[in-house]
Amino acid sequence: MQMHKVPSPGYDISEILENCGSVQGQKPHVNQSENADQEIDQTTFITDNQCITESLNDCENSVSLQQMECNYVDKLVDTVNVKIDKLNLKLLYPTDRGHFNEDISDSLKRSILLFGSCKPSIEFEKDDKNRSFSLSYYNMITKTGLKIPRSWLCYSVILNKAYCESCWLFANRNNSNYRSEWISGIGDWQHLSYLITRHEKSLQHIEATTVKGTWLKNSTIDKSIEQNLSKEAEYWRNILHRIIKVISTLTAGNTALRGNEGKKGDKSEQLEGNFMRTIRLLADFDPLLNELLNDPTKHIKYLSWKVQNELIEILSEIYVILYVKK
Repeated sequence: MQMHKVPSPGYDISEILENCGSVQGQKPHVNQSENADQEIDQTTFITDNQCITESLNDCENSVSLQQMECNYVDKLVDTVNVKIDKLNLKLLYPTDRGHFNEDISDSLKRSILLFGSCKPSIEFEKDDKNRSFSLSYYNMITKTGLKIPRSWLCYSVILNKAYCESCWLFANRNNSNYRSEWISGIGDWQHLSYLITRHEKSLQHIEATTVKGTWLKNSTIDKSIEQNLSKEAEYWRNILHRIIKVISTLTAGNTALRGNEGKKGDKSEQLEGNFMRTIRLLADFDPLLNELLNDPTKHIKYLSWKVQNELIEILSEIYVILYVKK
């Protein structure tokens, strides 16, 4: 009977791995063989160890999980800032049409929608006929006196033109009836009221506005896929969190994880060790473990003896790092 002993320094190592997993945003890869033995890809945990080591090096006097968590949050914030940095927030009007080309990336479209439309309230530049854009164009007045905002209508300070943000971002360029004047910008202030009314009724504008509404509701295909991947990654992080908790608890008391697995008892039932018995006990009360054990579609469970050994080895290495730094 093989005994495994992992020292307990007083740190919850499962929380450390969970934090590293949240930065990686991926579940560990598993190599499947014909015997259906699951092995965790070392690359994932090597990355986790590197992540922990970097955080530990930042701590001058003590190892604090709170400090490490702050480091991870900072990394996430930096990642977000890199994406948002495509939108120059130092500018007075970052979403002004004059800053961009006609065709822009999807990530930049999302940034523009999140920041808001370019609707400056300034003294607008006049043309040679002493005409200019007016704040009144931002709203439509019905016959009953109701004021309805035109969310699509924007004004470019750089171009000194009015433009349709919906058509700029989401108009179908492949449509045979595609027209670009409201994307490039309109500067005919004398006939602007008529041009606005005509554009609002155009098929191109109606379709683009519909697509924009879909994006604002975060119901695009890319967003749906992203949410599914995040949900899957979170599921496996929670599973590994429970498995590591069980291993840490059993080994802390010098309890063997395994015994005579694979051998048959008198009743022709396969014997299980303490690890699997504990997992099955928790599954009676934990919905995640219950789903993992009883869902026939989940062939990968991370419960094999090989996975246990790899987790023990990884935990031991991390404990050594914590002790040395402490």
